Amino acid sequence: MSEPSPVVVESEPGTLQLSDASPTARAVLPVKVHVPRGSKQTVWVTMRAPLFAKWTPDEAGALEQPVIEAKLVFGPRAVTLASSAPLAAGEAGAVRFEALSDGDVCQLEQPCEWEAALELTLQGAAEKDIQGTVDVEWRMVAEVSIDETEDSAPDGLEVILGPR
Repeated sequence: MSEPSPVVVESEPGTLQLSDASPTARAVLPVKVHVPRGSKQTVWVTMRAPLFAKWTPDEAGALEQPVIEAKLVFGPRAVTLASSAPLAAGEAGAVRFEALSDGDVCQLEQPCEWEAALELTLQGAAEKDIQGTVDVEWRMVAEVSIDETEDSAPDGLEVILGPR
């Protein structure tokens, strides 16, 4: 018996902006997993946030190379920090990286609901005199893994990421 494929759902994309004046930003999305008539199955839900960061200095030729720290808070487990590579100015210096969560378990007898919070920080904004803005394009991806003892996801399994 092969393990059922996970159910993967993506949020709408968004953009957060960081600068020396506002070095932190946060995006929060509700997450809901349920089966209309309930189920005895248990699933494992993880989140990830693919990120694309672009640095635009206030002055051309600026040498600063900001670093973005990201964490994705979801469920009860410890949070893992992710850091971008140093960003160079402009499109050519843009960086892709990803924030991950450890996830949580959901017993489908009743709906499971969480908040997924993406928190971004412009590292050393004040000390390094970083003048300019970093635009971070983001989306969140929920992955629901079905217990390997099951043949398939329960009928009607619904994964909702973001407001309805």
